[in-house]
Amino acid sequence: MCFDRQYLAIDEISKQLDVELISLCMMDEALPFDLRASFCRLMLHAHLVTPIKFARLWTEIPTSISIK
Repeated sequence: MCFDRQYLAIDEISKQLDVELISLCMMDEALPFDLRASFCRLMLHAHLVTPIKFARLWTEIPTSISIK
């Protein structure tokens, strides 16, 4: 649900599964490996910094850059 930064899905999942809970599930050796791997993927895609959006229009990108 959270691939391609679907912010509504990210917000809902983040409310129900916080970082600490996902971390505990990732480290729980009693859980099967595939479930722990699913929590790893969830951590990578659900708990990201949502205010940062890098979408740009090609017209907004300068054709040349100089460092001064």
